[in-house]
Amino acid sequence: MSEQPIRRAASVLLLRDGAPGARGAAAGPEVFVLQRAAGMVFAGGMTAFPGGGVETFDGTTDQPDPAVLPEPASTQRTAERFGIDAGDAAAVLAAAVRELDEETGVRLDAEALHPLARWITPQGQPRRYDTFFFLARCPSSAEPVSRGAEAELVRWLRPAEALRQARSGAVAMLPPTVALLTGLQDADSVAAALAAADSAGPIPAITPRVVSAPGEQLRVAAGGREYPALGVPMSPR
Repeated sequence: MSEQPIRRAASVLLLRDGAPGARGAAAGPEVFVLQRAAGMVFAGGMTAFPGGGVETFDGTTDQPDPAVLPEPASTQRTAERFGIDAGDAAAVLAAAVRELDEETGVRLDAEALHPLARWITPQGQPRRYDTFFFLARCPSSAEPVSRGAEAELVRWLRPAEALRQARSGAVAMLPPTVALLTGLQDADSVAAALAAADSAGPIPAITPRVVSAPGEQLRVAAGGREYPALGVPMSPR
């Protein structure tokens, strides 16, 4: 079987500060997650972040909505962080803004997107994506909703609570979602999460390989670390 082509994608972790806890203790940021419709060809039923594939027009003068085109400063920053050229950076930024608006109704400027991570689907999978993840603060005037038929459920959750639900089997997550939520769960505010992302330096592409056996919980490995899925059994091979 020939190897599947890799398609670029962009995804946004939309954040807001949670309500203070007891005695005014910070609740930490909440992240907007959606449960993908079970019938979706890729990651059906998975809990994930808003996003989708990069289209050929993204970041070009053919963009149907020129308002999503990034400014040069945003493009340059993204290109440097991900180690990609300016054309690719403009494309993934425009796709991130466009997909967030299409799926949630929240329209951001590309300047509000903070590069976070890059994951490439392991070899041997039926569909492969090179996904660029961004963090962004949700404007106080906006309330994301589910638009279209791609999501069955949307909600705000603290990262630790989302992971708890996944470990209990209430929801299912693929390894990139688990890894990114794990990295966010200790942040005490949106500002802290954004600052940590901005100070992290160059962002390498994580290209994992599947290390779990057929029927086991999906686990992938990259760079000497393992990343599990939660609530996702490995399909028989």
